[in-house]
Amino acid sequence: MDLIYGAADGFLSISVMQDKDWEGLARATGRPDILLDPRFADAELREVNREARLTLTQSIVAGFKRDELLARLEAAGVPCAPALTRTEMRHHPQIAANKTLIEYDHPVAGRLRQARTPAQFLGTPTSLPSPAPALGEHTALILGDTKACEPAK
Repeated sequence: MDLIYGAADGFLSISVMQDKDWEGLARATGRPDILLDPRFADAELREVNREARLTLTQSIVAGFKRDELLARLEAAGVPCAPALTRTEMRHHPQIAANKTLIEYDHPVAGRLRQARTPAQFLGTPTSLPSPAPALGEHTALILGDTKACEPAK
């Protein structure tokens, strides 16, 4: 079960469905005692005792700084990820590498930032977003005035 846990200075997601992941959590956090608790002896019992497992995991996680715990969990092979704030997300290297956020100038609102079109196809570039039309801007076009569609000379 993937859930978000609160560390001392941020949030992270940890998945401990498999026995190896539960064992990795115990190693990474220095809590081998959780492996002796009969309520959590296998995946089925960890799910049956879900609330107790979640409470225990949160109490363990709360004592760690997020990035330190992520490093420990990754070294132990436990599936995990940071839960990023908006600022952290905007500055994340993967966001820049994928060009997920774009900025453009809106004629009224000024400079805007938003997510790019999610689907990207080779050889078919997407266009920048355009602002919503102003009130009445396309009335002539909609009513069939073809002269209104001609570019100004």
